Amino acid sequence: MHWDDPRNGPEDVRTELPEVAYFLVGNGHISAALQYSPQQGTRIGLLVMDPEQLTPKRAALTMHPQLGLANTQLQLWCNGYSSSPQQCWVYWDEHTVVPAVIAEWEAPPLRVRERVYCPDRSTPRLHRRIELWAEQGCSVCLRTGVQEYTLEAQFRLSAHEHRELAVEYWLERAPTRLRCRWAPAEPFEDEAVQYWQRVARVESPVPLLQQLFRSACWQLPAVVAASGRMNTSLWEHTREHVRDGCTGAIGLVLSGHHEGARRVLERILRECTTADGAVRNPEESVVPELAPLDYNGILLVSLYYYTCWTGDWALVRGYWERLRSVAEYPLRPQFRVERGFLLHNRREYWGRTPLHGVEDGIELAYQMWTVLGLEAAAQLAEGIGQGRWAHRWAMASVRLRRAMLQHPHLRLRRAMLQHPHLRLVEQGMLVKRRLLSGAVQQELLVQEHPAIPPEVPLRTEPRHWLEPDATCALPIVWGIVEPDSELAQRTLDRLELLWNQRWEGGGYGRYHVSSESDSPGAYPLASLWIARAALRARREQVLWRVLEWLGGLPQARSGAWFAVYGWRPVPPCPQVGILAGNWSELVQLVVCDLLGIHADPQGVWVKPLLPRPLEWLRATLRWHDRQLDILLERASVAAPVVLADSHPLPADMAQRWYLPPEAQQVRCLVP
Repeated sequence: MHWDDPRNGPEDVRTELPEVAYFLVGNGHISAALQYSPQQGTRIGLLVMDPEQLTPKRAALTMHPQLGLANTQLQLWCNGYSSSPQQCWVYWDEHTVVPAVIAEWEAPPLRVRERVYCPDRSTPRLHRRIELWAEQGCSVCLRTGVQEYTLEAQFRLSAHEHRELAVEYWLERAPTRLRCRWAPAEPFEDEAVQYWQRVARVESPVPLLQQLFRSACWQLPAVVAASGRMNTSLWEHTREHVRDGCTGAIGLVLSGHHEGARRVLERILRECTTADGAVRNPEESVVPELAPLDYNGILLVSLYYYTCWTGDWALVRGYWERLRSVAEYPLRPQFRVERGFLLHNRREYWGRTPLHGVEDGIELAYQMWTVLGLEAAAQLAEGIGQGRWAHRWAMASVRLRRAMLQHPHLRLRRAMLQHPHLRLVEQGMLVKRRLLSGAVQQELLVQEHPAIPPEVPLRTEPRHWLEPDATCALPIVWGIVEPDSELAQRTLDRLELLWNQRWEGGGYGRYHVSSESDSPGAYPLASLWIARAALRARREQVLWRVLEWLGGLPQARSGAWFAVYGWRPVPPCPQVGILAGNWSELVQLVVCDLLGIHADPQGVWVKPLLPRPLEWLRATLRWHDRQLDILLERASVAAPVVLADSHPLPADMAQRWYLPPEAQQVRCLVP
C-alpha cells in the first residue's frame, strides 16, 4: 500500500497530467525525463534522477516541494518583458545517433530550441543545449535552475542573430545532490557515438512502426543504472522486480544494449536468487505456496537470450552452481501435483493470492515459463559441457525432444495440454487456472480486507470472473501452441472480450474487469502480448489495431507509455508509472515476430513474416560483436527465399534458415 498522495503538493508531482508526455534519456550514471505537459503543471519541465535510487516522481532531484518543476523551465525576458512559449513542439531528434530530445518554442521576437542529452557514457552529466534566433534586435535575460538555485544569463541579440549556450547538470553522491552551471555546448563524445552506432535500427514504410521501435531502443537503457538496477516501473512501485527486469533484459539484448543486459542479469543472479534456487524480488519474503513460479523460468530464458545473442558464456560459467539451483527449484515435490508433473501454488500471475480469492491450483503462465526455462537451461548446460544436467532438463531441438520423451520438462509440456484431468485446455481453448480437483477456476471469492481498496471491481461487483486472461496469449507467442491450430484460434477469439471492456478508445485489459483488484483499464503490455499472438496466427488486423491505439495516445509523442490507462484509487495504490516492459515487447515484436530473427547456440536463424500492408522492412541488428543488415521485401515467389551475402540458403525441416557465421547482408523474399 502506498501513501504518496498526488493531491498534496504542486501539480507536477502527478504522473498522469492531461496530455503529458515524458522523454527519457540516461547513461546509467544519471537519468532524466523531459516533461511536456501542455495543459497543467510545468509545460517544459526537467526531471533529473539518480538511476540507483527508485523513487516516486515527487522525489526527483529537480522537484521543488512547492513550485514543482517551474524552476527547471527556461524563463525568458525580452527587453524587460517576460515571454512565454506561444507555440511549442517537443520531439526526438531523428538526425543524431545519440538520443536527444528537442523542445522548440516561439516567444516573439525570439525562437528557442532546447536539446537535452547525455554527452558521454561514463559520467553523471546531462547537457541542455539552448539556441536562440532573434527576428529583431533585443536585450535578453535567461533564467533556469534546480530547486532554489538559479542560473541567469543576460546579453543582447542583433536582428537575425543566432546565439548558443548550454546548461550542464551533474550528479554528486554521498550525499546525493544535483548541481548545474553554464557550460560550453559540448558535442557527443566519441564513446557515446560509438556505443549508439551499435544499437538496433529499423526502417519501415509505416512511420509509426519505425517511430515506436526507435523510441523503445532509445529509452529502455535510460532506466538501467550502472550497477544493473533497473527501474522497470518508473515512479510507480519504486522497487526492483525480477520478472520485469528479465523481460527488460531480453529487450536490451535484442536492441543491441548487450552491456546493460549483462549488468541487469548479473544483479538479479547476485541479489535476487538464493542458494537453494528460489528467485525473489529484493527485500521480499514469500512462503513457497505463494512463490511466483514463473520467475525461475523467465530468468533462465533471459540468460539464454543474452548468451546466444552476445556469444558471452562467462556469465553462465561464473554462476553455474546458482543456475543449476534455479533450474531445479520448480521441480521440487512441494510444487508438483500428486500423480502428475504440473506445478501448483496459491498465487496467480498478476499477484493475486488467497486474499483475493485465488485457490490452490495450476497456473498456465507458470507451466509455460517453467517449460521454456528448462529448455533454455538445458542448452546452456550443453554449451558449457554439463551434459548430465542438459540431459535431465531439456533439449530445444526436435531431435532431442523426440529422444527424451520421459524427461521432466517435456512431460510438463505435454501435461499442460494433454493431462486427462488437469490439462489447461477446456472447450478447445486455453484456460488460465485449474484447481487440483480438476475444475477450472472460473471466479474469485474475495475476502474482506483493507489491503483491497473498497472502490475496485473486486470489491464492488457481485461476481468476479477469472477468465479470459491475457496470459493465455503467451503460449502462442512463445511457441508452446502452434499459432495456426484451432486451439490458438479459439483462444484468441475469447481474448477479444478484453478489448474495450468498460472503456472507449481501445486497448485490451489484462483480465476480466470484474476481478480487477487495482486498475480497471487498458494495459499496453497485455495488448502487445495479444497483438504478437495474433500476428503469429495471421490476424494482422489485431496487430495494426493495437499499434494504432498506442500511436493515438498522447504518450506516443515520446513512446513512453504508462502501465495502464484507466481509473486507479491513489492512494492506497501508487500513481501509474512508465512501464519498461512495454518497450521490451515492442522490440521483441519487431525483431522476433516481424523480422523473424532468432539466435540459439548454433547461430542466427530467420523465419520471416511480413504482414500486409508492409511491403518491406529493413533492420540493422547487433549479434555478438558485429552487425547484421536484414531486408525483408515482398516478391513474386511461391515460398520464402533467404539470401546471405547474395547466396541462397536452404531451409531446415522447421522452415528456418540458419545464417553462415560470416554473413553480413541478409535478404528475405516473402510471398
